[in-house]
Amino acid sequence: MKESIKYLMFKYKYIFVAVLFGVMLFFYWHTYQDVVDLIRSSHRTERSMVEENVFDELRHVDTSYKILEKYLNEDMREISLQMRNYYTRHGGIESIDLAYWKKKYPDYDFYVINEELEVVDATLGHDIGLNFSKFPSFSRLLKRRMQGDAFVADRMDASVKTGKIKKYSYIPTPDHKYLLELSIDIQQANPVAKKLDLYSYAKSLIHKHAIVDAIQIFKINEQGTNSGLVTIGKGTSLDTDIAPEVKQTIERVVQSRQPKTITAAPRNKVYKYRPYLSDTEGGELDWWNSYVIRLTYNTAPLKSELAQQRSLFGVKIALLAFAFLLFQATMMYLFRHTEHVASVDPLTQLPNVKHFKMQFRKATLRQAVRSETEKAVVLFVDLDNFKEINDTYGHETGDIVLQNVASVLRSTLRKDDTVVRIGGDEFLVLLPDMASDADISTVVAKISRALQFFLPVNGQSIAIQASIGVSLYPDSGHALDDLIRKADTAMYRAKNAAHADSNWVVYSEG
Repeated sequence: MKESIKYLMFKYKYIFVAVLFGVMLFFYWHTYQDVVDLIRSSHRTERSMVEENVFDELRHVDTSYKILEKYLNEDMREISLQMRNYYTRHGGIESIDLAYWKKKYPDYDFYVINEELEVVDATLGHDIGLNFSKFPSFSRLLKRRMQGDAFVADRMDASVKTGKIKKYSYIPTPDHKYLLELSIDIQQANPVAKKLDLYSYAKSLIHKHAIVDAIQIFKINEQGTNSGLVTIGKGTSLDTDIAPEVKQTIERVVQSRQPKTITAAPRNKVYKYRPYLSDTEGGELDWWNSYVIRLTYNTAPLKSELAQQRSLFGVKIALLAFAFLLFQATMMYLFRHTEHVASVDPLTQLPNVKHFKMQFRKATLRQAVRSETEKAVVLFVDLDNFKEINDTYGHETGDIVLQNVASVLRSTLRKDDTVVRIGGDEFLVLLPDMASDADISTVVAKISRALQFFLPVNGQSIAIQASIGVSLYPDSGHALDDLIRKADTAMYRAKNAAHADSNWVVYSEG
């Protein structure tokens, strides 16, 4: 059973090694994929975290500004009504002393706009003479307000010129000749508003996360399309010089109300557009409080980590391949060494009977193909008086004799001949492809003569001689065991033939 298992392992060792290598490769590949998935997931999580942080801050700022704006609307309305009532009671614009109102309400600046939409008086002297009729859309809006009766407060907005977040309100005089305008610098007038700085928070996120290159906030106009990029310089300002493709993307994001991702592979950039849209109580787009956030991600860190994992995976595969090659080489050595030990006589280093049988099978197959006249010859060689040599000179000397006999046989035989030791002082010799009886006699006689010699051992000369029995394939039989048995019989005939001319005999019946 053990021999069968060993034979199967030897026979299928390459398949075994290949399967084992495949299993390990499969394991390493899945481990590599798991690590890659983990890295990608980590970057996705980091991106999501950055986006949620920005939106949380935006919601916080937006909510705070709405609360503040509600308070400012009430305050500006109260002040505007006081000014209009004063105008009505004292009969004319000349009665409105803006310095008085500035002193009373220092957080506000005051303006008077006439029917030609020109600023005729202002607490900020450099604004006097400013004419809004040069701006068609805004001038139409101011005229409608001047012709109406209602107080109107615009939403807080970033000034394009100064970058300050300001709020404006308007109320017409009863005679519709003037508009009384109020403005307030939100962050200057309200210390709490200074802390509501989304842009500084966005900058801190950029510094904190290597994957984030930029966070940009695009303001939405009344039509629900892009009106400009809110940027940070010395203050907050609105940059209207936006690339057409960016404007188109923002418009699609606003219309679909869904985020959009654009990848710029050559530049290692990923642009994520996310809408932050508010609705009015009537369900319409509250464009004044609506934005589109664009986060620019740098994919270089992700690619670098993935490249490191690919390199590490390559190193692991190379080491795995080297380990398996070494393992295979070791297995081959061990199998061959085991096979050699199992198939070789340790004393004489001659092959065993298993090898002899294999060579006989090859010889008979070759003979059947090539010629029916050729014969294979089996010799049974037995040393004469070997027991006396052991008894007289000792077993160590007997071993030396056996080693020398094996050496003589190897040197005497042809390249294709086979000699094995089958035990004690007995040897088998296979002579394949013998063409004639004369050739057989010549070769056997040569072997017989070679085995008659004197061996010097420890200062003494020991006479060596052997008896040889010969059986022929196919004349004496076809089965190897039968041929060995008949050669053994012939050997005993040679050993018992006293005073014979030769010490070898060919098997014959009778």
